[in-house]
Amino acid sequence: DQMIFMRPLPELANYKTPIQGLYLTGAGTHPGGSISGMPGRNCARVFLSSQRPIAQAVNKFKDSFAAVTRSMLGIV
Repeated sequence: DQMIFMRPLPELANYKTPIQGLYLTGAGTHPGGSISGMPGRNCARVFLSSQRPIAQAVNKFKDSFAAVTRSMLGIV
């Protein structure tokens, strides 16, 4: 059940969990602890692929970003 890409459980084999935003990485995830750094790299790639493009996020909050920037710079 837990060999190679089925780690740690078949239900959690793709680094995602049923809890939104919670991802698993470490020696217990594919490809295992014997390949240093790879579980973290793989998990990061899965996480990043699930995120919205930065342009969409900036467009959604651009007015807030502008207001915070003006406030920090003392621009009225």
